[in-house]
Amino acid sequence: MTVRLFTTILALAMAVPTLAAGVGDDFDYRNMNRRRRNVRTEWGITAGAHYTGMKISGTDAALKASPRLGYEAGLHMALRFGDWVALQPEIYYSHTAIDMQLGENTEKYRVKSHAIEFPVMVSLRILDPVRINAGPVITLMNNSSYMAPDGTKTLFGSTRPTLFYTVGASVCIRQHLLVDARFTGQFNTTLNNFERNDFRSKTYTVSLKLGYLF
Repeated sequence: MTVRLFTTILALAMAVPTLAAGVGDDFDYRNMNRRRRNVRTEWGITAGAHYTGMKISGTDAALKASPRLGYEAGLHMALRFGDWVALQPEIYYSHTAIDMQLGENTEKYRVKSHAIEFPVMVSLRILDPVRINAGPVITLMNNSSYMAPDGTKTLFGSTRPTLFYTVGASVCIRQHLLVDARFTGQFNTTLNNFERNDFRSKTYTVSLKLGYLF
């Protein structure tokens, strides 16, 4: 079901700029040059590193989460309406690692999380080349686990909810190089389990990415 949903959303996201351009041409056929100037598509690829922190609640156990650097890479898309506003959907793969510990002076276990995320942001470009971006993010897949002492893979639970949010800013240099800084947070907590202890968690991510716009 998750794979089917991911495929459907990806197809729709890739079709949006093409469909919009076609609709725009039909609607404004008397002034096609102006229409093409006001509605433009933007494509690119991005990759970078992120730092993920976790806040723990809902348990009396002495749980400690130590953030580590992760990475992400994906596809950047945008449909620009004039010079100031753009609808900016993206899709990317994210790998996150968090070291979990139960009590002081105990062994740490590295929780690894793999996710496919789909932000749909509104991008304000009043100060172009500076861009202010914000919008919801949909998690299409999120698998988190760690290796138990006996070497078996143990499920940790989701580190991302289905819906969360992101805000940030980016700078486009010479029309092709994109530098993007972003904060991603959760509206609600998620349920996790570590060493037979159930708890609630909220994660936040600070990321820095580089991109190339075609």
